[in-house]
Formats: sequence, structure tokens, C-alpha cells
Amino acid sequence: MWKTGRGNADFSVRLVRSTMGESFNSANSTDLFVWSKIATPKVNCFAWRAISGGIPTAAALAVRNVCFGDGMCILCGIEAETTDHLLVSCTFAKSVWWLICVWLQVPIPETFVSVTQLLSFCKNLHVGERRKRVVYAIFLLTMWTIWIARNDKIFNKKLSTAISVLDQVKESSYWWVVKRSRISNLSLENWSGDAALEVI
Repeated sequence: MWKTGRGNADFSVRLVRSTMGESFNSANSTDLFVWSKIATPKVNCFAWRAISGGIPTAAALAVRNVCFGDGMCILCGIEAETTDHLLVSCTFAKSVWWLICVWLQVPIPETFVSVTQLLSFCKNLHVGERRKRVVYAIFLLTMWTIWIARNDKIFNKKLSTAISVLDQVKESSYWWVVKRSRISNLSLENWSGDAALEVI
């Protein structure tokens, strides 16, 4: 049952979003995480958990006394698998982010070391508000797709490449933009081209 400190309030999505926002305010991260209307709820929740350090990376599991391999990043094997490393600063993740930025034709940042820096970069992009909302949703989706690539390698022994992650992001984001933004004159071919943001 959903309970808040507001008495006997009826359940609503608005109330859940508001409550999540309030808990973020206390953590000083709310201004960076905004619930995306374009992204799916699963991806929004994942991003919220990522920015609050709540995804079960090897480092997070070790804190809970759950042994998971040697604790190193499964995608690069170079550093400990923390949320920020896995989703942002891993060599695999950096390759993915480079491809995403080239595809979206947004500046390629020199360094990202955390999810909060990534979302701050997105928030400060100099593009129109509509495009910024789409880029933000794509950034959330990219983090989710990197997470899926990590899980595929661990549980299914499936190797992903940065290109395959990019292709998954392009296809999923296309359907999000068409269905959730109600843009009907957009083809997957145009969306997957070199200037996705130019077609919206």
C-alpha cells in the first residue's frame, strides 16, 4: 500500500512523482533528474536509481556482503564496477557516449566521471527545449542499454559492442519519439541517420 506523510491520500502517479522529487530534493540531485515523459517508466526508474546509487553493481553488492566475481567492471575489466564507472567512465561506456553524441550532433564532452555530470551536461545543452527533452530521454535510454549489455554479458554470455548499443538506442528511441511525442511523419531510416534531432 502506498503511504505518504500527507495523511490518507489516494494513490496517483502525480503523488508518486512528487514524493520521489521530494526525496531527491533532500539528496540535492532533483534538479538533475526529471521524469521524462518520452522515456518508459522502467527507464525513468532505472535512471532515478542510478543517480541515487541504487543499482546492483558489483561495488553496491559488495557493500551488502554479496560476493560477485572479483568486483571489477564486467565490460572493461579495468576498474571496480561502480554505477558511475559502469554507466559513464568505463572505456566501453565512453565509446557508447561518443557514438551517441556524434549521432545526435551534440558536443562531445571531454570527460564524464559520474551520472550527475552526464545529466548536468544534458541539462545545459544549447538546443531547443523540445530537442533537449528528446536528448535527455535518449541519455536515460543509453544508460539503461549499457546496463542491459552488462547483464547480457554476465547472465547470457552475450558480448555487445558500442555499435550494437547505439543501434538498440536508435531503434528504441525512434519508437518512443513516434509514439510518445506523437510525431507521425518520422521514418526509422531518417531517425537513424546522422542528424536525428534535425528531423524533429
